[in-house]
Amino acid sequence: MAKRWIIVILVLLVIVSQGCSRSLPVGPIIWKYETGPVVSSLISYNGKLFIGSLDGSLYCLNGNTGDIVWKYNTGGCIQSAPLIYDDRIYVGGDDQYIHCINKNTGQLLWKYKTNGEVQHSLIISDGKLYTGSTDYYLYCLDENTGKLLWKYKMDNLIIYSLKIQNEKIYIGLGSDYFYCLSINGR
Repeated sequence: MAKRWIIVILVLLVIVSQGCSRSLPVGPIIWKYETGPVVSSLISYNGKLFIGSLDGSLYCLNGNTGDIVWKYNTGGCIQSAPLIYDDRIYVGGDDQYIHCINKNTGQLLWKYKTNGEVQHSLIISDGKLYTGSTDYYLYCLDENTGKLLWKYKMDNLIIYSLKIQNEKIYIGLGSDYFYCLSINGR
């Protein structure tokens, strides 16, 4: 009986491996653009693609043609996804800055220096921009000016996305705890 099960399992493994090795047909490449290594999420908006790269640049490409619309260099690797809000795009980088850029022109509007790399997602709620840094702080900035409104020292790295709901900020850290803070930083 055991031999029969071994044979059945082997047959199933062969069938599954053959099915998995087949590749689906892929059409010809429509366009490509060299950006350097990309580890951040791609953001698509109004036919434009916004891509952060480990080469320190945020690229804005035409989604149909692949032509570059603009390129902004942060000076440090970009590992987090850019955030689009109104006519701005926000991005953090390993240069320790949070950058606010005009999404149509790629021109810097403001930037704020933290004391650590900004590798995490950014979120906006009620005119305030929130993000974490590798300096263990949660930052709250005015989304229009970049002025620091408050910062709060956590007991470990903020390594997960932030969520804001019902006047509260929910944060996962690189520790054994999940946190809920007041949106006022208290």
